[in-house]
Amino acid sequence: MALVPKVLPDGQLNTMSCTGLEHKMGIHGSATCAMRYEGAHGWLVGAPHKGLGAMFLMMNSARLHVGLQGLAHLEMAGQNALRYAFERLQMRAAVRPEIRAAMRPGGQVGR
Repeated sequence: MALVPKVLPDGQLNTMSCTGLEHKMGIHGSATCAMRYEGAHGWLVGAPHKGLGAMFLMMNSARLHVGLQGLAHLEMAGQNALRYAFERLQMRAAVRPEIRAAMRPGGQVGR
């Protein structure tokens, strides 16, 4: 893998350019493009000839973190929905305190 910055340390622009956007199915909000690096200055990151393995490690780590983020959003949405359900009293009787105390985390009634 290589690090190729848009702006070099001396302040000049690097000679890399975007040659086109990829047409892909799925998530359209995550654009992918083809880059041209002819004449660009860059630096090797990691060990020589180990870039593909490092890229797969990075991609798998990103996938796990996205999954964890989704789990966190699910948990927060569940907690917000439960809190809202307890607060909303319109068109039904108020929840008795003994029922509210019997509620476990996750919204299951204990016996």
